[in-house]
Amino acid sequence: MHEELPLLSALCRRGEMPYRLAKPFLQQCRPDQLRAIEAASPKARHIVHLTLELWHRACVRDFSDVRKAEEEGTLSTPTSWRDMYAVGGRSTDPR
Repeated sequence: MHEELPLLSALCRRGEMPYRLAKPFLQQCRPDQLRAIEAASPKARHIVHLTLELWHRACVRDFSDVRKAEEEGTLSTPTSWRDMYAVGGRSTDPR
């Protein structure tokens, strides 16, 4: 994956790779790589919307409290999985 990242990043920056083709590669990215690719994309709003499922998976994979809540069916969907990941799995939604 590490060899493909510069090419993937370059294609996303230029807006030449549709998400459906990039998704298998994006699924293999670390969260910091995914964030960098999103930031570099000229269609950032579009790609950020499409990568929500990838951020959801990262939160469940990397944060035990999120994983436990999902398994128990008590996890409420945050406004942004990406933002939740950025704050270490804690909800960014005001209660």
